[in-house]
Amino acid sequence: MKSLRSTDRLCNRRAILVLDDVDQLEQLIAFSCQSDSVRKECFGPGSRIIITRHLHLLERIEVNRNYIVKELNADKSLKLFSFHAFERIGPLEGHVQLSKYVVGYCNGLPLALEVLGSCLREFKSIAEWENILEKLRKNPHAKIQEKLKISFDALDDYEKKIFLDIACFFIGMDKYYVIKKLDGCGFYATSSIGVLTRRCLLRINKGKLLMHDLLRDMGRKIVC
Repeated sequence: MKSLRSTDRLCNRRAILVLDDVDQLEQLIAFSCQSDSVRKECFGPGSRIIITRHLHLLERIEVNRNYIVKELNADKSLKLFSFHAFERIGPLEGHVQLSKYVVGYCNGLPLALEVLGSCLREFKSIAEWENILEKLRKNPHAKIQEKLKISFDALDDYEKKIFLDIACFFIGMDKYYVIKKLDGCGFYATSSIGVLTRRCLLRINKGKLLMHDLLRDMGRKIVC
């Protein structure tokens, strides 16, 4: 008997579908009853399709709402980290300052808080924690870097080079000054910076180019 596609099995049924880390339009079409876009009519009333990560894909299909997930604040970051590191909502006595250092290092990124919390859970002494954190200052955690690198790998060659240049030299600098510099080197900076922004690898605030610290560290590690 011929197997049914996943979308055939869900046809006319209420469902929540999460497409995580999608970077190709064809991947969205594969879950579609139409040939040109993901259509909620494939599923029953009340269904929700959640697509993460790449804003540029959402601009090419019909969506009801875009939502930019913000970094966690310091209080929520400390609770999330403590849950994974200590299995409680706050750090153990004696680990408060070191825990706050980790929270500052992760800068509100849930993935990093979970990974580092789980990593540090097996180490009990202050000396062990200090040793691990000193290592992280020089060598970012491999699992975090691997996850962050997924978006970098999806860029074309020009976009990769511009991302690395910004990570190494241009964070905090004026967008138009950077574009002029990069265009003078033969890059197509305006469109590439637009791609990096839509893919959440770069932020622009008051005309300045900004990047999450862990993305910056990933870029500099790639260069090295």
